[in-house]
Amino acid sequence: HALLTVLDVPPPYILVGHSWGGPLIRFFAGAHPAGIRGMVYLDPTDMEATAAETMVASNEEELEQRQAELDAVRNRRNLPEGRRAEIRVTTAFLRTPPVDRGLPDDPDVPTLMILGTLIPGIAADAPFYVDEGWFEGLFAGRIERFTEWSNDRPDRTLLVWPDAGHFVHRDQPERTLEAVRRLVERASARR
Repeated sequence: HALLTVLDVPPPYILVGHSWGGPLIRFFAGAHPAGIRGMVYLDPTDMEATAAETMVASNEEELEQRQAELDAVRNRRNLPEGRRAEIRVTTAFLRTPPVDRGLPDDPDVPTLMILGTLIPGIAADAPFYVDEGWFEGLFAGRIERFTEWSNDRPDRTLLVWPDAGHFVHRDQPERTLEAVRRLVERASARR
């Protein structure tokens, strides 16, 4: 907000957040709701998922086992410190129960969410449980939660793209731009 003020970019804003940017725009909108005209989530971090749901674990013991394996992979020294710091923040967020995260409600503005469900290549050193079935379970849970989210208000739109991965905007740039253009039109019509 301070940067936008210094740059003399007055509201209203349409916020766009990819991955961890999803929670960031949600918190920004919660702090400055009057200045928000629209929201776009590009394959966001599931802000209301529990750690077990994110890890697609069936119980706490399985979650702990998977988390230990994942921590070992994520803490490798060859990861840049910035990436390790990002992983620590994201992991701490997910380990915090959703009710304690202080998530503000989305503002009452046109909101678009695009999810990619293309299964990525699986690295040879990935945790033992990360396979196609794990991704399918993860995607199914996200689609179920975000379908409920989109059905909660008529100004929310959910798009699920099986031909795009986590970087939906990179995998499908023209479709992403077209979807955002439609949101901008809806947001502009609500003045």
